[in-house]
Amino acid sequence: MKRLLVTWLPALIVLAGCGVSLNSGPDISLLPADYELNLLIADPEQAEQVLDTFTDHHWPIIASHSISLRWHSVTGKTLAKRYADKLNQRGLSRDQIHLSQRLEPLENNADLQISTSAYIVISPICQPTTVGKLNWQANVGCFTEGLRWKSMTSPEKAVSEK
Repeated sequence: MKRLLVTWLPALIVLAGCGVSLNSGPDISLLPADYELNLLIADPEQAEQVLDTFTDHHWPIIASHSISLRWHSVTGKTLAKRYADKLNQRGLSRDQIHLSQRLEPLENNADLQISTSAYIVISPICQPTTVGKLNWQANVGCFTEGLRWKSMTSPEKAVSEK
């Protein structure tokens, strides 16, 4: 038994040191970003101007995703329905506008809450590949950076022709 252990143990140690590291795929993360505004309505005209400012600032997100209007009071309901019609006239479909009533009070006892969500893509910062150290790096090259460069230099080659 001792002889078997003396024979195979060095071989196992040598073979364990020769492991091959494979490059994994890109580590891309999607993080939700929520944009929200709570309004306490004292003057409906001024509240609508604040809503206009919010939607103008976040319009690219609202136009490509959706928007939610939640009310807690009668004043909030009136403004939410009127503003939903205004958003519909601006180009949003009714499917992108979500109206709902909140039974529990909103933050800071607000009458109306408007919110939208988007996803932010986070990709790793790519370290440049250095000649002579290829075997020392676990992650050689960067998939996402390579695709970005390929799409800028020759976009027709970035899309497969299958």
